Amino acid sequence: MLRCSHCAAAAFKAALKAKPKKYLASYNYAVAVESSNPDNYTRSIQVCEDFIKLAKKNPKAKTSVANAQQHVKELKEAAEQADLN
Repeated sequence: MLRCSHCAAAAFKAALKAKPKKYLASYNYAVAVESSNPDNYTRSIQVCEDFIKLAKKNPKAKTSVANAQQHVKELKEAAEQADLN
């Protein structure tokens, strides 16, 4: 059993590498990356955008893509606020 978000990120990255078109692995990887380092906005934004790019044409991922798009906006706003402080 995985006990840390860094370990989870590594596991989801391996799953994504094994099956690059599996959007759930990409989604879970994005969540794990952000969980492992919440202050690294640049990396979190990148992996969310990677997920969106992979999943946007999959009708099963419609809600997840919409959530990820909104979350990218939130991450960008948070990054901007962090830069101001």
